[in-house]
Amino acid sequence: MKRFLVTLFLFASSPICLAQSPPSTINAPFIETYRQNGKELIYAAVVHHSSLKYPSAMTDPTFETIAQIFAQTPPDAVIVEGVDPLDMSSFLQFAKSCAAAKYSLPGRLCNEPEFAADLAAGTGAVVVAGEPSGPSVLAYFEKQGYVAHDILAFYIMRMIPVQNSHVPLTPATFPAFEEKVTKDAQRKLGISVPFSADEFSAWYAKNMPVPTNYLAITTNDTGPAPHGQKPTLLNTLARVDLVMRDGNIVTTIQQVLAKHNRVLVVYGASHLVFEWDQLQQIMGTPVWSKPF
Repeated sequence: MKRFLVTLFLFASSPICLAQSPPSTINAPFIETYRQNGKELIYAAVVHHSSLKYPSAMTDPTFETIAQIFAQTPPDAVIVEGVDPLDMSSFLQFAKSCAAAKYSLPGRLCNEPEFAADLAAGTGAVVVAGEPSGPSVLAYFEKQGYVAHDILAFYIMRMIPVQNSHVPLTPATFPAFEEKVTKDAQRKLGISVPFSADEFSAWYAKNMPVPTNYLAITTNDTGPAPHGQKPTLLNTLARVDLVMRDGNIVTTIQQVLAKHNRVLVVYGASHLVFEWDQLQQIMGTPVWSKPF
């Protein structure tokens, strides 16, 4: 009874509804809460943090949503986005550094995964990576007919809007950014394939007619193509990536739920759209709420 009352209080100040289809990502950040057989899955469908929009991270609705979950229904385990399973130890250390700097580290991106991980450390919750390992990512893309440069270019294009949401890139700063992303991707994928900023620029000119300037890539460009729109190669790569990643996320959720009673997932809202049917089959219809 106590657990029910605490959970009810969490959502008492926001609309509550049951849904058979995923809500629009326009409403993010929001929460979908699944309950079945004594297990509780709290899915925080978020908007990725932007220090340009929210110079004080704690005023970001995404941060506020996560903080409220920990304050009122602390999870036993947290599944976070964007972390290679082999990097979990270093990621947790980085999360501590982000917290100490109030999520404003010069030259580093402190976002909601780090925030959730640091809160988990404070409550004793286990932190789990929802991403597949780098070598499995490489194998999956290669099975679809793509080569190393395609995968590296995808990683770079996907990170451009993330970087722009903190410190916008310029032609002068792009080469250092490209080198950093490429080296990190090569390490995770387990490859050593040269791919300079000039080589990326040539790849882009050959494969991506729009946007003509890769520095103008937005988050909307890095997902699958909207219905009825001809996909770019970036859209196609994103579709391949989502099929692989979202399948891995759902599998991870099942594995973590088998060990823990209350599990929090902190992922971009678009992922929930692609995981919706599978999660509903596993956990039933969720309750929607939007605290912030």
